Amino acid sequence: MSPLHVKIVGGAPDWLTWLSVIATAAAAILAAWTIRQAKRQAEKSAAALVRERRVDFNLNGLMRIAELLGGRLSPADRDPLITTQARMLPADLIPLTRAAVDLSSTEAATAWARDAKERVAAGNSLVDPVKAELSAEIARAVDAVLATT
Repeated sequence: MSPLHVKIVGGAPDWLTWLSVIATAAAAILAAWTIRQAKRQAEKSAAALVRERRVDFNLNGLMRIAELLGGRLSPADRDPLITTQARMLPADLIPLTRAAVDLSSTEAATAWARDAKERVAAGNSLVDPVKAELSAEIARAVDAVLATT
C-alpha cells in the first residue's frame, strides 16, 4: 500500500494560521485557569461543610448537656450521660464541665471541680451554684461555637 499524498492548493494565509494558534493557546490557558478555580472552590466548599458539621455536632452535644443539667435526674443517672457528651466535645470548650465529671481538663477547672466536690461532700449546699456555673459555661460555649460560623 502506498502512502497518501495530499497537496494543499490555495491554503489559508499565514496570518490566519497564527491567529488560530494564538486563539487555541488562549483557550487552553483559560480552560486551565477555570479548572484551577473550580478546584479551589470545591476545596473551600468541602472545608465549609466540615466546619458546619462540626458546629452542628458541638451544638447538639452542648444542648444535650444543658438539658441534663436542667433536668430532674439524680446525679447517679445524670453524670454518666454528661460524661458521655462531654467526652465528645473539645476540652477547651467546656473545661469546668469536663472536670466536674472527672475528665481531663485544665488545671484551674480541675481545682474548681475538686473544691466544689469537697464543699458538697462537707454538706454545704452547693449543688445549685455548681449547676448554675456549669450552665453558664455551656451558654458561653454555645456563644463561642456560634462565633466560629
